[in-house]
Amino acid sequence: MQNRYELIAFDIDGTLCQSGRTLTPEQLELITLSDPESFREQDKSGFNYSAFPGVVDTIKALAGVRRGIISNGFGRRQRNKLILTGLDDLFDPIYISEDFACSFFEEAYTADRKKEFEREIEKPSPIMMMRMNLMTRTLASRSLYVGNTDEDHRTARASGWDFLRIRDPDPKYSAIGVDGAIAVIDQNRFHEILEYI
Repeated sequence: MQNRYELIAFDIDGTLCQSGRTLTPEQLELITLSDPESFREQDKSGFNYSAFPGVVDTIKALAGVRRGIISNGFGRRQRNKLILTGLDDLFDPIYISEDFACSFFEEAYTADRKKEFEREIEKPSPIMMMRMNLMTRTLASRSLYVGNTDEDHRTARASGWDFLRIRDPDPKYSAIGVDGAIAVIDQNRFHEILEYI
């Protein structure tokens, strides 16, 4: 039986693991600046950064489907989150807006110019999704984006992808943009994604 989707891409924050807005400034700095191998040794607060329940097993169960990451943010911080949650080897390709923007520029370009370009390609721009379809030789009509914000939904819609919303427990984010999503799933029921593949 053929899968409905040949490519499924995921947002990171609030979809696979804690969002940056739920972390203290110290925890964010630790995630951003630390070598992931020594992260737990450096953190004295007992902070345990992990994927939401069921995420790792669900992603592993998506055998036969290309899995990617499309996320805004600082490249090192976002990649460290994937390493700390044990998700880093489960996705290819991984597009993070800062890294993605920098991949188009030589060293001669100024940091301001790189930042300006990054703002233009960040979600809700469809550029990263379009590039992922091209690089993986997949069709937008057979691609699914899993995210937790209205911005994620707008990005998927602009790219011609289906969208599945992970309901954020924060009421500020939980009730927006559900029209047109193929499903809305609670963070603690992540495994239900498999029913829509």
